[in-house]
Amino acid sequence: MVERSVISWNAMIYAYVQHEQNHSAIQLFTDMVSQNEAPDRVTFLSVLSACAQETGPQSFRVLEKAMDVHSMVVHYGMETDVVLGNTLILVYGKHKALQDAQGVFESLSDRNVVSWNIIIVEKVQDRKASEILSQMLEEGVMPNRNTITSILTACKHSSLLTFGKDTHARISVSMYGLDTVTGNRLIDMYLNCGSVSCAQEVFNCLLDRDIIIWTQMIGGYVNWRQNKLALNLFDRMQQESLGMDRVTLICILSACASCSALAKGKSLHACISGSGLEHDVAVGNALLNMYGKCGNMREAHTFFSQMAVTDVVSWSSMIANYAQHGHSKNALQVFDEMQHQNVVPDQITFLSVLSAFSHAGRVVEGCYWFRYMKQSLGIEPTLDHYNCMINLLGRAGMLTEAEEMIRDMPFEADIITWMTLLGASRFHVDVVRGEQYAREAFRLNPLDPAPYVMLSNIYFSAGREEQAVKVITEMKEMGMGQGKFCSFIQIGGKVHKFYDNDFSHPQREQIHSELQLLTRRLVEANDTYSKILLLKNDEFRQNLLNHGEKWALAFGIISTPLGTTLVISKDSEICFDCHTFIKLVSQITGREIILKDLRQSHYIHDGVCSCGDLW
Repeated sequence: MVERSVISWNAMIYAYVQHEQNHSAIQLFTDMVSQNEAPDRVTFLSVLSACAQETGPQSFRVLEKAMDVHSMVVHYGMETDVVLGNTLILVYGKHKALQDAQGVFESLSDRNVVSWNIIIVEKVQDRKASEILSQMLEEGVMPNRNTITSILTACKHSSLLTFGKDTHARISVSMYGLDTVTGNRLIDMYLNCGSVSCAQEVFNCLLDRDIIIWTQMIGGYVNWRQNKLALNLFDRMQQESLGMDRVTLICILSACASCSALAKGKSLHACISGSGLEHDVAVGNALLNMYGKCGNMREAHTFFSQMAVTDVVSWSSMIANYAQHGHSKNALQVFDEMQHQNVVPDQITFLSVLSAFSHAGRVVEGCYWFRYMKQSLGIEPTLDHYNCMINLLGRAGMLTEAEEMIRDMPFEADIITWMTLLGASRFHVDVVRGEQYAREAFRLNPLDPAPYVMLSNIYFSAGREEQAVKVITEMKEMGMGQGKFCSFIQIGGKVHKFYDNDFSHPQREQIHSELQLLTRRLVEANDTYSKILLLKNDEFRQNLLNHGEKWALAFGIISTPLGTTLVISKDSEICFDCHTFIKLVSQITGREIILKDLRQSHYIHDGVCSCGDLW
């Protein structure tokens, strides 16, 4: 163009902003000024919009440019323009220049509700939003729906829950009421802040609930590990004939995976077969994960081989499923095939691969791929990767090398690191190192009962019964584990809970009889278990026999046909005795048993556990 007017410049700057090419918009504005073309109100609005959206690594430079634009706004006498002022507040807020945002806000003589909405949202993070909201009401400016929804959207952390609840209370007494949009924001806020019960209350109060809100609530339950509630809510949703979309399906399959609800997962698979949803890669991955987590590796393998579309998540999930079941050879075969298919592994893939090498005891190859991941693929190892390597070395008895890796890694060891080494110490009966690792675990989390249980297991493995009893006694004296440890088993769609030393189950007599029968059979068949029953401390011995997972196992045996796989979940670390007991029961009954404790899943069959007795 030979001649360009301010309209031409504005049109081009606006076009860049509309297509999210904000850097180009800012550069064009700079060219415009350098060519002595006077900007107008539209120019300023466009370039400030670009500054608000450009929040990448060079945001400090964008902030400097926004300040230059602000100076020009003042120079041209437009500082009282409320729309420009609101845009400036938004820009400063996006770039965390809250004092500058506050300064512009206070300089506006004709603030509107939009001005208040923007400044309230920006002040949420520094805990001053409540004061601003009160000031807004004092000045006679009534909040609108955008005020409320913006505040609720900004309250994404538990530290902001009080302000979020205060806003909820204001909604309850306001003229706006609880519509679908506001209800959605409230549920989202409560779930993000971890207040699941409050989210449920809002959900129950909503009269008009669409599939998005149902899915949101189901997903919240899943995220906070309340999977039974997620399944119940999904059943209610189906009773209201709302159907389900891909997001609902992914959420509920995740719930099935977490609580081993295989029958429910299979019925969902049957429902979507032929609908086309099973060909959606995300849904397919959710189904694959469900079958694997529920221990049905045959179905997982069949489904994986039939998937029309796979991605790195699909391959990683299959490797993880095999590794968790102790099928290290199969896991590594899938990894080889993944490379032949030119699928580039990611961080998650290598977690599963390193775990497979660990279970297989292939130290050299594990170390090779750990180096390859970083040096050839540029994937920086996380603490989880280092913990996998420490597990690999620990299983191989290379505890000195594991300690060297802890000293050299760029992270501080966490509770999982020390628990991993505690497991290795028990496996190799290294009491001195076990005591050292336990002290580190106690230092990081003094109220976590898991290190106490593990240290007791180490003493128990070393034949030091008195010290094992002493550790458990100290744990109980500190108030840990008292009536808290619980094991779950689902039979016929109903979840049965068994607490340690709790005999309240209605079938307690039959369960106790089955336990006595199993114990007698173990004593006759296995000398190892005979020694456990010869413990000197009667209370400790009786306590071991009354652990919840044993009762759950016995209940599962008397409640299901021979050959049924039993899935038991435990909310704490499994002890050495229960692990031995369940392995031997699997051998004498021919049962496959899946036990998920606080740290990992144990897939037990014919007296052998996938953890290799190291957990």
